[in-house]
Amino acid sequence: MEWDYGNGYPHRQNNSGTCNHPKISHLFIVYVHHSPVFGPGGEKISHTTDVWTFWADDSDEHDGTKDCFYVVGSIDIIVKYYTEEAKVVPMEPTPEVHGWMDGCGEQNKGRRTFRMFTEFVEKHGGMRVYMNFAATNHFGGQWDADGGRQCARCYRSELDASNSTGTGRILPTTRSCMELLEEEMTLTQKGKRVEAGGKQHENKNYTINKRFFRCWDKDNKIPRAGGAKEADSIPGTLSHYCFAAWSGPGRM
Repeated sequence: MEWDYGNGYPHRQNNSGTCNHPKISHLFIVYVHHSPVFGPGGEKISHTTDVWTFWADDSDEHDGTKDCFYVVGSIDIIVKYYTEEAKVVPMEPTPEVHGWMDGCGEQNKGRRTFRMFTEFVEKHGGMRVYMNFAATNHFGGQWDADGGRQCARCYRSELDASNSTGTGRILPTTRSCMELLEEEMTLTQKGKRVEAGGKQHENKNYTINKRFFRCWDKDNKIPRAGGAKEADSIPGTLSHYCFAAWSGPGRM
């Protein structure tokens, strides 16, 4: 998995005041690579990639702070889907999650996150979780552009709704943004081309198979039970090796 926070979406079109602070919706993007296909010699030929987007309402009604609770709660939903619902990841032998992320202490590289992932492993029957942290300024990828595209689409919809044509729709809530994108983006560009009888275009590294959208709001709150517990510090672990991304998405 490769994950990062995308752009925040301000609901400006639904706010008539010129100096008001509009409500913000935060995006968390996760690229999930799974189901590898291997050749006769053991070399990997291909794999499947899905994109998950978690929209979170950050308002008086719901705490959508971009922190470790947001991260671990979202990853928990993804793991449950692939191990329990879709069952594309078998529980025997012990499954592994390889996470690639930036070194933000509040979200990823902090003692609270390490404590939560330790409990996460126990919750999922001893699943192994490997956390890989990026060197500074070396974690750009499709996940960054993905958040921008989704926010741009929502903004265009609200802009169209405010003009005389009325072809768009006003998006006053986080859930309304997610529902708009779920309607339009769940079927990927590859799927649209195939349905239209066109030639299937393949990315040289991977092709997006499915898109999933989830919403954190007052009706589906980010789990924050247990408070902000921290893992005990281990002497000598302040300095860790970091990786730098290769040129191109999905190649770490």
